[in-house]
Amino acid sequence: MPATVIAERTGWTGSISCLRERIRAIRPEYAPADPADRLDHDPGQVVQCDLWVPPASIPLGDGQTGAPPVLVMVAAFSRFITAMMLPSRVTTDLVAGMWQLLSQDLGAIPHRLWWDNESGIGRRGRLTDPVTAFVGTVATTLVQLKPFDRRVRGNHRARQPV
Repeated sequence: MPATVIAERTGWTGSISCLRERIRAIRPEYAPADPADRLDHDPGQVVQCDLWVPPASIPLGDGQTGAPPVLVMVAAFSRFITAMMLPSRVTTDLVAGMWQLLSQDLGAIPHRLWWDNESGIGRRGRLTDPVTAFVGTVATTLVQLKPFDRRVRGNHRARQPV
């Protein structure tokens, strides 16, 4: 509500600039909560999956170096993070990595796995056949997220310290 309307409704007789300054100072206290600021998830509901590629080559053994992808999984409720290096980004390596991290490190299968649009997982909302078989076998749902979808992931900038 503009300061002029507040002044009119409250019968303000002082300077409008003083009222505007005071309203500007207290307005953030009355702002509604941003629905994308913080998301709450129940235990076991969601695990977010992503690939990270090291920024530099690392020794792989036998005199070889490279930057193989790292599968990272984060439980949305507890923020528990687990990761493992994969030999490649192909579907079979992604499925094997998901199974190993879920069964050994997390020790449970969440209701949903969230992935970005990783080509080894699927394209345009259609999962690859091995991924479809995997999620059917372990009785979970895999959701491919749109890039930068705050309604699902929350506003990451709002969580960073100022």
